Amino acid sequence: MPNFYQEEIVKDLAASNVKFILYQNNYWSNRIDKFNIKNRLPLVMNYIKNNYSFHKKINQNILWTKNSPYTGL
Repeated sequence: MPNFYQEEIVKDLAASNVKFILYQNNYWSNRIDKFNIKNRLPLVMNYIKNNYSFHKKINQNILWTKNSPYTGL
């Protein structure tokens, strides 16, 4: 995906304050072209890794949640 589309996704994630991300699942369409998400969306994945953390796994669905802002305590 071109960078300008990825930058738009990152901007929307930040502006909308998205709390949960479906980070990974085994849905068949995720494997249809044999590209993994890290190669397809490197800017988006970098944003997610810097701003979200693993939350839980439900069956084959991996959820991440937005990190709390640092309060300096």
